[in-house]
This record gives sequence, structure tokens and C-alpha cells, in this order.
Amino acid sequence: MLETLDQIEWKSLGHAYGPAEDVPDLIRDLTSLDEKVRRTAWSSLYSNIYHQGTICEAAARAVPFLLELLEYESVPDRHQILIYLVHLANGTSYFEEFDLDEEFYEGVKFNRDNDWVKETHLAVRKGIPVYTQLLNHPNAKIRNAAAYVLGEIGEQTEEVRSQLRSLLQTEKDEVVKASILLSLGDLRDKHPQTITLMNQFIQTNYSLLGITSALAILRLDPGHLKAIQLLVDTLKNPDDTITSLFDQLPWREYGLSAEIFLCLGRLPENQIIPFIPDLVGVFQKSDVGCLTFMRVLLFIVFRKQETKLTFSDLTKEQILVLQAMTEVEPIWEYADTTLSLERYGLPYFNNREELKDFLAEVG
Repeated sequence: MLETLDQIEWKSLGHAYGPAEDVPDLIRDLTSLDEKVRRTAWSSLYSNIYHQGTICEAAARAVPFLLELLEYESVPDRHQILIYLVHLANGTSYFEEFDLDEEFYEGVKFNRDNDWVKETHLAVRKGIPVYTQLLNHPNAKIRNAAAYVLGEIGEQTEEVRSQLRSLLQTEKDEVVKASILLSLGDLRDKHPQTITLMNQFIQTNYSLLGITSALAILRLDPGHLKAIQLLVDTLKNPDDTITSLFDQLPWREYGLSAEIFLCLGRLPENQIIPFIPDLVGVFQKSDVGCLTFMRVLLFIVFRKQETKLTFSDLTKEQILVLQAMTEVEPIWEYADTTLSLERYGLPYFNNREELKDFLAEVG
């Protein structure tokens, strides 16, 4: 295992903190039986070759060795390797992220004339045969993460989608099944078998499979009213058990409520506008995630950026959202609140009292 790891000239490659000579030892540490050693290695790998959503030069060379680790039963926590590969598959260029022409850091030169990102993405896709094989692994966490990878790294062949559909029929673990549903949704799989199963699960209403089916099918059919209603009802009547199960999914970048808001925010305006009063009610009662809820609501009701809005330009839905913002105190702790309003052509408000005055003038 990892016999050729030291054949790479890691010192000549760069990552976010300089030469990548520490990478081979970090990869080896992922095989350690000491959880603390593995945790330390992951902490470094999530900040050096993958840094704040960007991919560094050494990443493409590291991927083949991560794929190699996936094939050994003795390697612990392989589901974490799969999840990390998704980050690499979706990472961007340092220069795209920060809009820079050229950067020097500790003597390592970065420039736009490189294929690090493309090479890394392609390297991750070369692992598709490994990921599909792991769909049948006895460990549910590995099956869960394997489905996640296949749904997140780009378009898949009909053979892969067919394998996911077959597994959906036989899988017993509810969380893994939910992961497969989300994967098929991300892959835009419109096979009748997929649609039928998703609709069946949606009919069960408050269940993990019903909610994830609703999230998935709205990627295929943004006008699916039953799915929209189920997600809105889930927001209005959260269930701790379902939320806890959802938190076990690798797809969960945020909490369940935030993921639902983000999903609804991507729908066509005519489909989601009728539900604005419900979403505003959830926003007003929110303890966590309120900043995400605010951003989604602003996007839904304003949609595109305006250079300037007058009082008469505001719709009743826009006024409703702005009024709710004056009632949710935590969002005013963030500068992003006033900046978000400016992006949509509204004045700069130093605090919610100024927004209240603005709305009073509108009224």
C-alpha cells in the first residue's frame, strides 16, 4: 500500500502554505489506527491542498493515492476519504475564487496557466469504478458516502445510474437510501422507476425518504406542487428525529431547514411566490439559520439586482420580507444583512430601526 508515494517530487509541488513535502506523511497518517493522528491529518488536508474551496497544485497528485486507500479494508474511516474527494471534485481555482492575476507565497509561484483544477477533477472521476464497487460495501457509512460521490462529481453513465436505481430497490438502511435518492436527483435521472419511487416516498409525508425525495424530484420537476408543499410543511413543523437522520447524510452542508430553504430558492418564481407568507413565518421564528433564510427570501422576492428601487417599486411580497427582517434581531449582528439589501437596490441601513422607518415611509 502506497509503495509509490515517495516517488512523487512533492517538494517541487505547492499547496496553500508552501512546498507540499508534508503531503505524503499526511496521506500515510490516514491509515493510522490512532483516531487523533487521523483527525490531525484531515485538519491539514482540509487546509493545504484543498484550501477554502480552492484546489492547490499538489491535489491532483494526491488523488490517486487516496483512491488507492479506498481499496484496502484495513484503512479506517474510508467514508471520510470519499467525502474529501467530493470537495476536490468541486473545488475551484485560487484565482477564480479571489480574482487574482498572480500570487507568490513562500517562494511557490501560482499562475493562471495551469490545469491543476482540471487535472484534479479528472483524477477524482477516474475513481468511478471504485465508488460503484463500494455501493455494495457492508458498512453503511461507506455506501452512504459512495452514493454521495457518484451524485456530486458530474454526469454519470446510464450504467452507474442503473446501479443506483437497483440499489435503491434493495437497500435496507434508511439513511443510505436517502443518499441514493439525492444522488439520482443531482444526476437528473428521469427514469420512470426513479420518478415512481420518489413519488411513492413523497406520499409518506413526514419521513426522511419523503423529504429527500421531495428535494431530489424538484431538481427534475420544479413544478411538483406536492413536493413543494411537503418541504414547506416540514419547515413549519420540524421533526427532531428526521432532522437527526438528515444530519447523517454527507449531502448536508447546512441543517435540514436551511437545505430546504436553498432548494425552494432555486425554484421558478411563479412556483414559490405563493408560499412566501409560510416561509416568512418560519424565518420569523428561526433560532438558527436565520441569515441563510434571509438571503434566500431576498433572492426569491427580488431575484435580480436593481440599480435603484423606489418606494412604488416594492411588491407586497418584498415588503413582507423586509418587515420580517425588522423583527429578526440576530441578522443585524452581521454586516452582510445591510450589504444584501444594497445588492437589490435598497438603501444602506445601519440598523433595523432605519429599515422600520423606511417601511413606515413606504406605508
